Amino acid sequence: MIKSRGSSSKYKGEGGSFGIGKGAPFAASDIRTLFYFTKNKQGFSIFQGVAELLSFKEEDEIRRGCGSYGKNGHASLRDLREEIPERFWRKSDVSSGLDIYIAGFKKQNNWKAELIQSVLRNFWYAIYKKELIVEVEEVIISKNTLEKHLVKNFFGESLKDDVEPTGNPLKYYKSVKNGKYHTENLKSLGNVEFYFLEIEEHMNYVAMMRKPHMAVFSKAYRYPGTYCGLFICDDKKGNQILRKMEPPTHNRWEPDSYGSTGSKILNEIHEWIRLILKSQQKIQRKGKLDIPDIYKYLPFDDGLEKGDGKGNKDYSGQESEKETARLLQKKEEPEVNIKISPYRVSIINQPEKTGLGGGLRGTGTKKKKGKGKGIGGQDGPKKALTFQEINVIPIITKKVRDGYEYLVKIKSNEERTCRLNFFAVGDEGTDRVNLLKATDELGHDIHITSNKISHVKLYKNIEYKMFIHIESSNKYALKVNAYELQ
Repeated sequence: MIKSRGSSSKYKGEGGSFGIGKGAPFAASDIRTLFYFTKNKQGFSIFQGVAELLSFKEEDEIRRGCGSYGKNGHASLRDLREEIPERFWRKSDVSSGLDIYIAGFKKQNNWKAELIQSVLRNFWYAIYKKELIVEVEEVIISKNTLEKHLVKNFFGESLKDDVEPTGNPLKYYKSVKNGKYHTENLKSLGNVEFYFLEIEEHMNYVAMMRKPHMAVFSKAYRYPGTYCGLFICDDKKGNQILRKMEPPTHNRWEPDSYGSTGSKILNEIHEWIRLILKSQQKIQRKGKLDIPDIYKYLPFDDGLEKGDGKGNKDYSGQESEKETARLLQKKEEPEVNIKISPYRVSIINQPEKTGLGGGLRGTGTKKKKGKGKGIGGQDGPKKALTFQEINVIPIITKKVRDGYEYLVKIKSNEERTCRLNFFAVGDEGTDRVNLLKATDELGHDIHITSNKISHVKLYKNIEYKMFIHIESSNKYALKVNAYELQ
C-alpha cells in the first residue's frame, strides 16, 4: 500500500481497483506526511511514516521527494514495544485493522461539519447496514445515530445540483426505511434492488450503488410527481461488472470501460427503473376529472358560437364583453392518460383582527349562553399568535383509507412551543375537524386530542412539517388557530 503507486491488491467485488485513492489522505496534510499502523488478526503489528514532498537538487544530486520514518532502506518498524511509539498503538478493544494518522492536518474552521456531511452523503447506506461506524471527535455516526445526524444536517435542505452525489441523503434514507421495495434478476447483472418513495420536495433522483454501499452517483428519471429512489446491485457478478465501469474517481458508470456490451448493461438498469416508476403512477384512462371551482379560471362559453363544421374558426380580431371558445365535440373522448394524484390544494391562513386564534376560548362550566370564564385546559396560559408571528400552510397531499392526508408546513419567527387548533372552512363558517392521526416528517406519531395538537416545538425560521389525517371523506380548506404556550 505504501510503496506502490497505481496498483491494487483488492479481490473481486471490493471497492477500489486503481490503487489511487489510498493517496487521498496526503491532500489533507499541510506537510504531506502520514503515519500508518496496522495490526493483523494474529496480533502482529507494523508501523511506518511516509512523506511525499517535492524532489530537489543538492550538490548536483537529485534528492527524492519521497521519504519515510522507519529503518534504513525505507523499512518498516515491527517490534511493537521496542520500536513503535505507544501513542500509535491500536486500542485494546479493536482486534485488527489499519490506522492512518495525518500529520499537519488542514484544520479549517468548518472542517468538522463538512467532514460529517460528506460521510453522510456518501456512506449513509453502509452505516445503515452496520458495515461502517464513523467518529469525528466526539460525534459518533452509527446505525443508532444515523437518522439523528441526517435530520440535523439535511432536514429542509433544498436540491443542490452542484453537490455530488446530487440529492438529499435524508430522502434516500427515508426511501429505504419507508418506501416501496422492488427486486429483480437482471440478465446481465443478476439480483438488483430498488427503493421508491413519493415525497413533497422536488428531487426526482435515484442514488446508484453497488456492493461496497457507497453512493457512486445519482441519476434523474422523469416522473409526473415528486420522488426519490435507491438502486443497489449486491450481486457478486453484477458488482464486478459495475466496478470495471467506474473511473478512478468512482463517481459514475462508463459503458465504454466494459467494451461493446457496456451500454446494453446500463440500458437494462435504466429500463427496469423506468418500468417501476411507470407502475407507480396513478392513472385514470378515461372519464371526467372534476376539479372544484375550475370554472372560475376557464373562458366563458355560452354555446351560441357557430363553427364551420370542420372544427376551425377564424379569429375575428374584434373585442367583445364576453370571451367564448368552441365546445368539445360530443363524440370526442380523451384518450390521453390523466394523472389524478397527488391532488393538492394550498390554503394560506389569514389573520383575524384578534390574531390567528381570534381570542381565547373560555372553558368554564357550560351554560346555554356559553358564559365560561378563564383559559383552562392543561397547556397553561396561551397567547393567540398572528400571521406575522407564525405561518401555517395546510396542503392536501393524497387520499387515504379514512379520508385525506394533509401536509402542514409551519414556520415561526421566534423559538416557541405552540398548540394548534384545526377547523374546516366552509361557505357558512368554520367547524371543528376530528384528527385521526398526526406524524412528523420521519413518521413518528404526534399526540392529538380532538382537533388539537399541543406542545409543538418550533425554532426560529426553520420550517417544521407534520402530516395529519382527518376523519372525513371530503376535502376541506383548513384553518389553523395557533397559540403560544406560556
